[in-house]
Amino acid sequence: MTQAPRALVLDVQGLQSPLHRERGIARFIQGHAAALGRSGRVAMFGLNPSWPMAADLPAELLDSPALRWNTARELAAVEADRIAYLLMSPFELGARADAIQPPALQHRDSLRVVTLYDLIPLIMRATYLTDPNTRRRYETRLRVVESADLVLAISEQSRHDAIERLALREDRVVNIGAGLSPFFRMARADEHPDQLVRAALPQITRSFVLCVSGEDNNRKNIDGLIRAYARLRRDMRDAHQLVVTCKLSPQGRALWQATADLAGLAPSDVVFTGGVTDEVLRALYQTATASVSPSLYEGFGLPAVEAAACGCPSVGARTSALGELSDDAGALFDPTSTDEMTAVMDRALADEAWRDQLAHAQQRASGRFNWDAVAARTLDAIDRSAPPAAPRSRPRLRMAIVSPLPPVMSGVADYTARVVASLSKIADVDAYYTPSGHAPSAPLGAARARPADALERFATPGMYDGLIYVVGNSAAHHEVVEIARRVPGIVWFHDVRLAGLYLSMPSGRFDPGWRRARGVMEDRLIRQYGARLSQEVMDRWNDPTVYDRHGLGLTGELVARAPLVLVNSEHAARLVRLDQAPTARPLTIDVLPFAARDPSVLASRNDTSSEVVVPGWMDWIKQPDVAIDAIARVRQTSPNVTLTFVGNMSPDLQRDLCDLARDLAVPTRFLGYVDEATYWQSIGRAGCAIALRKASRGESSAAASDCLAAGVPVVTNSATAAGGPALHVVPVDATPGQVAEAVLAALAARPNEAIALPTFDDLAESLLEAVNRTHRDL
Repeated sequence: MTQAPRALVLDVQGLQSPLHRERGIARFIQGHAAALGRSGRVAMFGLNPSWPMAADLPAELLDSPALRWNTARELAAVEADRIAYLLMSPFELGARADAIQPPALQHRDSLRVVTLYDLIPLIMRATYLTDPNTRRRYETRLRVVESADLVLAISEQSRHDAIERLALREDRVVNIGAGLSPFFRMARADEHPDQLVRAALPQITRSFVLCVSGEDNNRKNIDGLIRAYARLRRDMRDAHQLVVTCKLSPQGRALWQATADLAGLAPSDVVFTGGVTDEVLRALYQTATASVSPSLYEGFGLPAVEAAACGCPSVGARTSALGELSDDAGALFDPTSTDEMTAVMDRALADEAWRDQLAHAQQRASGRFNWDAVAARTLDAIDRSAPPAAPRSRPRLRMAIVSPLPPVMSGVADYTARVVASLSKIADVDAYYTPSGHAPSAPLGAARARPADALERFATPGMYDGLIYVVGNSAAHHEVVEIARRVPGIVWFHDVRLAGLYLSMPSGRFDPGWRRARGVMEDRLIRQYGARLSQEVMDRWNDPTVYDRHGLGLTGELVARAPLVLVNSEHAARLVRLDQAPTARPLTIDVLPFAARDPSVLASRNDTSSEVVVPGWMDWIKQPDVAIDAIARVRQTSPNVTLTFVGNMSPDLQRDLCDLARDLAVPTRFLGYVDEATYWQSIGRAGCAIALRKASRGESSAAASDCLAAGVPVVTNSATAAGGPALHVVPVDATPGQVAEAVLAALAARPNEAIALPTFDDLAESLLEAVNRTHRDL
């Protein structure tokens, strides 16, 4: 069965390039891409998402639904089993390497194709590659060309250079030629290009010989041209000015003017126009006596073809590709020989019959530089190209996770560190840690740790298959939210009630300028909730408990641009959906399994222990006072029961709890934030654990899961906790007496079998599947 031809994905970032958007490469990309678009096989014109939108795009591209930002998501959305990815400007030194060869491309059956204009920097290393950083960036992109399945050269000279200098097989390099915009043509009878030239460039006062140069560097050999022009007979120079059109730096203008002065030329003999519009450029071609191309080396030589199409006879260097553009050897010269250049220019200006003959032949020959023909040769080369010698194995996905990490003392930070370590076994992971100034202290497996503020500096939208922001309800997540506002990605909520997060921001209640802070919060509330706001929320805007009472999560701005929302329970998913406006777009929400640590590190478990633990980060919302009161009641029946808090808490909270425990005669220990070994020792000693919350914020308790996985019974009022006989659930508003009854029941029901909860490796697999599923759905 014959396979369908490959769909084309064209990387057109050269149209946006600070280096190339105003030069011949951009003209080539415009013409080539538009012609390929007319073939009906282009699935995507890909723009670099890290650069501004290209200016002055032709309508064929701008109006095309295939014009998109070149991101991993858009590449995944291309509905074709087989694609040819054509990188139309491989030497974009200002772009990141992953924008030149997007990692997401590795996931497709793709033929990798590049357009090769020239290898001038490689050939003239002493001129172009003296800076080590420039050399490194160029050589990185050179490897992209070398590894391509197919190289499309724009001239026979460029093809020869690729084969000789890069040692590429001849069948991998095809000369597709170049095209010419129909804009460049002979003047019509009703047009007056001479008037346009006089109006735009009044310094042109007589007939002229024209040189169009893309830049003002030594390779263009304008110095040599000026010296050759100076050797023309005086009467010839009096009749013909030398006009050099080029976007010119002040330094370049000064150097060329100095060359003209040293050659004895009068100020009016040479005109440096600087950059001109396309209309003026065409008029210059149409009115020039002749055009000259003195460059020492060119990959193609577009100005000579443009001149020919406009009826202007062109003479130029016989070196490199310029020699391919003329069938008359008499129109060519050695660019390093001033005498030869002068002689050929003299003939072009003095011999009218030969000049007319040359103009006619070249104008006729310019017709073969046709973009549709170039597109046809391109498609033929792609269709004939053999597939890669060995099928590319599906690579690991590239993932980025932005989150607090230890030494930040938070349960979310600890949990995320374990996720990153497991995920790095099956994906390439960059862990962007917050705050940016504190490097992680926890092991992250094979993941690379980077400060969060590096994400915007170094990452591109096409760099990762999944960019995940981990969000909790604490000040540790400020930087996560700030970056997510600017660079959208997947949002993973560990809390779905975020009043504490927003109120602790610099513009929140702790900002000395509280009036401004109030305005910021009111604006945020009105934008998300509008008429659904109660007056109590507006009046008590700086009280986090009010937001919980009214069910306001403040998740709107984070989910609005997220392609996927991740939560840890169905309960959290319901809360996120209810938090959005009734008219909001439907959300894609995935519930991930909540993982527990491997309890095999436990040396032993004490099934007769009378110690009750309260594990995890502690605040009043976790009802530590209820736990102490409950144990006081338990001790009336079981006086050996003691209480231990394992986790970080503020000094003020610990002082208040110490006072309460003393008043109620409850033996209580406060271990604070502990290392891994001490944590598991505490779990192993426990006969029971307590995990309470005043109100559910959709979070799950990692500490409670650890206890259940270790066979330690848990008393909780959380709707998100895992099930099983070791779980003793009390009402959300349970009294100390109800909690005490549950603790006694849990202690009496021992021993308990450990619950087989998902591991962090299981969670990593589910996370990757959620990311892949999102790509497929999009």
